[in-house]
Amino acid sequence: MESRPSVVAAWVDQACAIADVTLSGLERRRLIANLLAYKNLIICGPPGVGKCRLANALALAVTDGQRSQICTIQGHPWWAAQTGDVAHYVELQTKFSMWRLTEFATSFVGRLQPSLLSQNNGEDSRYVVCVERMSPVEVHLYFEQFLLWLCQTEQNRTATAHKCHASLELMTARCSLT
Repeated sequence: MESRPSVVAAWVDQACAIADVTLSGLERRRLIANLLAYKNLIICGPPGVGKCRLANALALAVTDGQRSQICTIQGHPWWAAQTGDVAHYVELQTKFSMWRLTEFATSFVGRLQPSLLSQNNGEDSRYVVCVERMSPVEVHLYFEQFLLWLCQTEQNRTATAHKCHASLELMTARCSLT
């Protein structure tokens, strides 16, 4: 069995090949280190360098090409600024993206039970949400709403509700510090 760093390095190399993105040695090592250290990753840089392509290709690599385990949501619609009613279109995009996120989660939330993990030799499936064109504040708001939805969905399980509440408090604390 390959070591976790080797697996993550293979994901990064595969994603770079798919996305046709070239990383310097330092950028590659940083990306691998961040993927090993964190469950969430923010790729930033100037427009047009391949951030979205790399994120989507990385999602494909991480999920072994299972597109059903990937959800891409958009932040504010860039074109809304060219209309007379920016707030209306931003609100519509937000509602649509939240709907997509909850529909995506609904498709797998029942599969995240411990009994399934044991059937899969302790390895769970990976699910990825790619968030494009979204500020850190928007990311916080989306995932705060998502955690609240998840807690409501799992309210029958007291332990899960407590975990959701603790996660929400932790996330709120982290976001308010940045």
